[in-house]
Amino acid sequence: MTQPEIQALLEKQKNYYRAGHTLPVNFRINQLKKLYSSIKKHELEVKNALSADLGKSFYEGFMCESGLVLTEISYMLRHVRKFAKRKRVH
Repeated sequence: MTQPEIQALLEKQKNYYRAGHTLPVNFRINQLKKLYSSIKKHELEVKNALSADLGKSFYEGFMCESGLVLTEISYMLRHVRKFAKRKRVH
């Protein structure tokens, strides 16, 4: 990509965000599910890259990297509605 293409894409993403499309909880849940699915789909590729780049075993790569991220995504999926609730702060 050229610099102007990158700038145009970045501006498009900023406008999408500013328009409030990312605010609904269901949007956030769907995005988290897509991220989880994508990580699972490419798990072997990630493990191979961690092994090649950092010398991590498959087990260590899962426990310290992809498994940790998947656990965090699962946690957010379970709690995102609670986190998104309005609350009064004194």
